[in-house]
Amino acid sequence: MVDWDRTNLLAGVGTAKVIAPDGREIPLPRRSDALWPLMNLLASHAVSNPTPVLDLRAHRMRAVAEAVMEVVRDRGLAPTDHRT
Repeated sequence: MVDWDRTNLLAGVGTAKVIAPDGREIPLPRRSDALWPLMNLLASHAVSNPTPVLDLRAHRMRAVAEAVMEVVRDRGLAPTDHRT
């Protein structure tokens, strides 16, 4: 079975964003090199996120929030001042 939503993100057809624990948005550019490591990180922790918005404020994301932010920072992606 093909996961078209995730495939489209990796192919650059769709866009994604991370919402940091403090509510700031971090947009991921199309075909971001952060997507694959983020997907693998979530899978390794058995965390499913079927939408292109990864909201780290959610209770179920607490176990991976710091690791996700590390991946984002390592890729040079910065949060915007916009808070959700």
